[in-house]
Amino acid sequence: MNAYLERVQHFQKVQQDLHSLKELHEKQMATIPFENITHRFSPNKKISIETNDLVKKLVVDHRGGCCFELNALFGSVLKTIGFNVWPCAGRVAMLDPQTNQLQYNSATHMILCVELDGEFYLCDVGFGGTGNFSQPLKLVPNLVAQSPMGEHRLTRGHLSGKGRVDPGWFLEYRKYSSQDWQRIYYFTTSEIQLEDMTRMSFWISYSPLGPFAKKMLAIRSTPTERIIFLDNTLTIKTASEKPVIQYIDRESFATTLSIYFGIHLTPDEDRNDTMVDVHCIPRINNTISSMEPQTIY
Repeated sequence: MNAYLERVQHFQKVQQDLHSLKELHEKQMATIPFENITHRFSPNKKISIETNDLVKKLVVDHRGGCCFELNALFGSVLKTIGFNVWPCAGRVAMLDPQTNQLQYNSATHMILCVELDGEFYLCDVGFGGTGNFSQPLKLVPNLVAQSPMGEHRLTRGHLSGKGRVDPGWFLEYRKYSSQDWQRIYYFTTSEIQLEDMTRMSFWISYSPLGPFAKKMLAIRSTPTERIIFLDNTLTIKTASEKPVIQYIDRESFATTLSIYFGIHLTPDEDRNDTMVDVHCIPRINNTISSMEPQTIY
């Protein structure tokens, strides 16, 4: 526990209360990035959600991970403190370019639900797409949570075309109150088991159809800033200023990971042939919509 608290730079006493829950959620997102460096570069591409492996990778080695790794670690920490927490599955909304309709495919995103003093909260320190949130959201329909980076709310509803299922929850986001709400993902509060998470994380990690097979990405979020490193483009978004977009060449690649995400490539990773060759990647258009991950992160 002490090593984790030092990793997320939390130097106050932790208790089984809402203040500690909010503080730890916010600080883990700000310090442990969502990233797929191991998936892309490491000769050993093993991804594990066993607690000892998570502590070694995310805490000791100062790496990040995918939703299963990040939320599994956070859930383990909360359980150690004494929180009533359990893992659930989500389906991320993706826009079908042919129909221009949102589709909710496989349940390949992991989240956490927490019960505290008779109230229920959604925790998610492992979502890399638009609409992630720095502090837990209370499971109350249509309650708007405001932050410098935008507004979030949870609504109740069914997924059409998914058979006979109980009503679930939609996470919705908008940057400004004048905008329409955007659905981010759908989830239920039913607990999933370790076997479920293992199979789901295996597909995310190794399938050629999965999101990590296509792009290198690292994302770190604070309440007022979002840093996105996607292939060869670094984007820094703040609450009030225009995004800062910078092209990263191969010579600056490792340094960028170190400065902005605290990730230091090993010699094997640095020379691995599977590493993204940024000289061969077409420069991405300088628009946020073309860069921001929108899928199952």
